[in-house]
Amino acid sequence: MLLEKVFFEYDQVNNDQREIIYRERLKVLNGEDIHSDILYMIDSIIDRKVIESYEGNEISAKLLNDNLLPIIPLPTIGDADTKEDDFVKSLHTSAKVLYQKKKL
Repeated sequence: MLLEKVFFEYDQVNNDQREIIYRERLKVLNGEDIHSDILYMIDSIIDRKVIESYEGNEISAKLLNDNLLPIIPLPTIGDADTKEDDFVKSLHTSAKVLYQKKKL
């Protein structure tokens, strides 16, 4: 019974994700501007990956490189970078600049 419940929940998550993907695809096919959606996704991914990359009270540059760079191809992040005051803000800015370059 437990296994069936797990499979059902997994299938429901897949269906939810599929609906989101098809809804976004339809926006693109209809010529809608999804720029703000993409910027929101960039911000969400960065925030989530930064949180996942904490070791204790500090951001691990290695974990962040492993978690974030396969998704958003920013330059490699060093330990010194993570200690800068506006580090997370600079990640957001760099990712958005990268997106703008690709958009052109």
